[in-house]
Amino acid sequence: MSVVNKQVFTGHDGKVYLDGEVESYIKEIEVKVTGNFDDLELCGTYETESVYTGYTTEGTATVYMTSTDYADNILETFESGYFPERTIVSTLTNKNSGATCSYSIPNVVFTEVTVVKQGKGAIELSLPFKCGLPKKL
Repeated sequence: MSVVNKQVFTGHDGKVYLDGEVESYIKEIEVKVTGNFDDLELCGTYETESVYTGYTTEGTATVYMTSTDYADNILETFESGYFPERTIVSTLTNKNSGATCSYSIPNVVFTEVTVVKQGKGAIELSLPFKCGLPKKL
């Protein structure tokens, strides 16, 4: 195995925590921050410039279904209108180099849930969410 390959992070060396509890049945998680920009068309130039107006942060967690807890909790928040502050912490470690990449994602609000899903094999649930700006730990 080359030295270069030993520097690559792999997902099987990661852990994801939801509200301090390790999520054992997570398949993957993705969080992205997107900058929002407005176009400016200024007189005397052919170039369109941009001005930064903020950002949006969203993500998706994919978990293997082991119970209906996620669906039940998310449905309850939709029905009540009360969205508790939730936090996700993602930690990824390269066992060869010892390098660690950890982020805390605050203000997680799940925006969608699949209530019924059946099919052959392990059932996966995709849980989209909106959140605050991730903080590096």
